[in-house]
Amino acid sequence: MQLFTRFLVRLGVPAALDEKVSLERRESKYAVGEFLVSLLYAVVLDLKRQSDTILLRLDQVFQQIAGLRGYPAHSTINRFLKQLTTGAAKAIGEVNLLILKKARMGKWIRNRFFLIAGKLIRSDRRILLKLADP
Repeated sequence: MQLFTRFLVRLGVPAALDEKVSLERRESKYAVGEFLVSLLYAVVLDLKRQSDTILLRLDQVFQQIAGLRGYPAHSTINRFLKQLTTGAAKAIGEVNLLILKKARMGKWIRNRFFLIAGKLIRSDRRILLKLADP
């Protein structure tokens, strides 16, 4: 689980979610990115029901390994999910695409290969970085 946590942080998932996804919420113990990442842990651990997340809330060792300050209560998760709008879902999708793009570019730079029009081309890192800039 610690490897997964480091992977998420290195890709910048919590920070990107905080930046892109905005929900009108009262003051909360959890930032939006942290909240969504905590729900992602439930998916990764294959918890089928929302009520099963009580196991993660009670497991302080898991929270420490995952780098969470705590795990939201069942009622907090319900309120959060009720507030999700279509715009927030689209923003989460945009973050997904940004993270995929970032991960793929990192791989291409590391391997010194990239794709243009379906062809695998070996290139200099400087050219790749210029292509990666928006």
